[in-house]
Amino acid sequence: MSNRFIVLIIIFAGLITACTTDVTIDIPIQSDVLVVEGIIENELPPYILLTKSVAIFGGNSLNDLEDLYVHNAIVTVESEGQLVTLPEICITDLPIPIQQQVAANLGFNFNDSTEIPNICIYTDPNYFLTGNATLLGEEERDYHLTIQAEGKTLTATTRVPKVIGYNFLSYENHPNPNNDSMLVVTCNLTIPDTFGNHVRYFTKRNNEPLYPPLSSSVWDDKLFIGTTIELPIERGQNPQDDLDFATYSFFWKGDTVVLKWCDISKPHFDFWRTLESDGGDSPFSTPVIKKSNIVGDGVGVWGGYAATYDTIILPL
Repeated sequence: MSNRFIVLIIIFAGLITACTTDVTIDIPIQSDVLVVEGIIENELPPYILLTKSVAIFGGNSLNDLEDLYVHNAIVTVESEGQLVTLPEICITDLPIPIQQQVAANLGFNFNDSTEIPNICIYTDPNYFLTGNATLLGEEERDYHLTIQAEGKTLTATTRVPKVIGYNFLSYENHPNPNNDSMLVVTCNLTIPDTFGNHVRYFTKRNNEPLYPPLSSSVWDDKLFIGTTIELPIERGQNPQDDLDFATYSFFWKGDTVVLKWCDISKPHFDFWRTLESDGGDSPFSTPVIKKSNIVGDGVGVWGGYAATYDTIILPL
């Protein structure tokens, strides 16, 4: 999760013995930029993670992660004349069962309550405590975000599009017949006959949190307009876990698999596509410019999800 809060520039300098030219690169140190990850989903309240970036060569420690949260911001969301102010809540201020729910929804895995990090977010706490919220995401509706923090003002607009979804989930045998303990989950979907459809998806395996795929969690309709296809669903996993190429993207027989399928807008798609196109944590990745939709002295995304959920239990 720290990779989602901190803006990093990763540079790989290769030494080639045949090269005799010295190259000097001035690396700008840009710290304390506000970083936004804001989401509003149909039938859920908005939530905003607000942090600060750090300089990659600043001698930072993961122990300093809690210091990156930006506190006491004024965060508002407006839609169709309805304006709500989102208070800041930290997970440790909530009852333990609610702590676990919120942490799992944000992609954290844990064994007991002592391991839950003290995440601070701006949201409607009534939703977690009573199930009610002043503002919930609705399909085909625009939402305007304003953040005032540390003398800066950030704004962004996103749309929760119409839910298109998919037809059904299924499964296939592993492509290697010698690996008979694993299966491929597939999604049958019909692409609308009009361009401009974009999707992001997550998977949950058994008791794990929902994770996006590590390779690419987004796709568009450019190659499949007006057709029905079977799309292999890549198993998402914690990016901090070791990657096993023999099992990556597959599910095991007997797994309970949840798919979260989100129709999203083009600017929301562009942010995740450019973020994931740099290869993530790899030092061999290609630097790309992230297409943030945040206006002002900040970066990140304010995105809407038109989400559907489905579950498939794989046979033993």
